Amino acid sequence: MKQQLIIPLAAMFQSARLVAEIAHHGRFDKEAATPLLSSLFQFEAESTEAVYGGLDPLQPGFKELEQQLSHADREQIEVPHMVMAMMQLAKKLGKAETRLQQMHDELMRIEEKLEMYELTHVNTISAIAEIYKQKVSDLSPRIMVKGDPLHLENPDNQSRVRATLLAGIRSAILWDQLGGSRFHLLFRRKALLEMLRNVV
Repeated sequence: MKQQLIIPLAAMFQSARLVAEIAHHGRFDKEAATPLLSSLFQFEAESTEAVYGGLDPLQPGFKELEQQLSHADREQIEVPHMVMAMMQLAKKLGKAETRLQQMHDELMRIEEKLEMYELTHVNTISAIAEIYKQKVSDLSPRIMVKGDPLHLENPDNQSRVRATLLAGIRSAILWDQLGGSRFHLLFRRKALLEMLRNVV
């Protein structure tokens, strides 16, 4: 396995944890979300690290990943389930060139407006969320987000969840491109944990 694999994997776990925080507590950590949302607009990054602006912005993801790989958080199956679904959706999107191109074109249009609105502005989040709604939500497996209805019924939180999931799927596509698979997450946990500790 390539050591670079640990980077998009950590980003997926960071995305999934963010979604869980929104769903259960209504909290949206803008600092943790920024590198994930920014990755959607890195069309020609020089390296895997550059997709996220370095490794530091992914520290929450590295921490979450280490907890999951070391079984320190066995009760928390929600986050790894989301990550596995992201990987499955990335595989499907990888075979849907037209859909991927349409998503790319939409992201290019959003990027043009980033000078007016920052990445975590409600307008930007809503536009990214719409891409998920139009291009991903009809694919299976559907990512079922559980949480407090008070938070999940809030339209802004719905957009934050969709935008963050799209960022997670973008990382899953990168994971797939680097040779990652669900097999690695299921059966190569020790190797991934060692790789993680070498990177972090």
